[in-house]
Amino acid sequence: MEQGVMEQSVFWIFGVFAVGMLWVHVSHYHFKRGNRQGKHYVLITRDNQLTVEWVIRSLFLYYGLKGEPFRITVLDEQSQDDTRSIIARLTDPQYVRVHGMASVQELRRFANELKEEGAIIVNLNHPQDLSKMPSWV
Repeated sequence: MEQGVMEQSVFWIFGVFAVGMLWVHVSHYHFKRGNRQGKHYVLITRDNQLTVEWVIRSLFLYYGLKGEPFRITVLDEQSQDDTRSIIARLTDPQYVRVHGMASVQELRRFANELKEEGAIIVNLNHPQDLSKMPSWV
């Protein structure tokens, strides 16, 4: 290999590395700056073990790739299946809050309070509510 080609390759490697490092630092700064609240999703669950995991993971993936802040509040209406254990495994206190509701009235009252604050209410037992989730297109 010629000396010039080798040096050029080394410069390209360091250049790509430097751009990557710069991108990481700018992304970190962009994500951490200010007290931006971002979107707030309220997930209402009751025996939703088949859907709750992919809904939470898709929100993490979507907003993680976009670098935007978000929050999730889960209001569980006394699930009898593994919904609560799935949520507990996925819970990150920085992003996800979980509330067990004693009654339907308490759940509705709390959900309405959060909706008035601008939260997006998604009842996982109502398939049409999934249209409120972010679009990948």
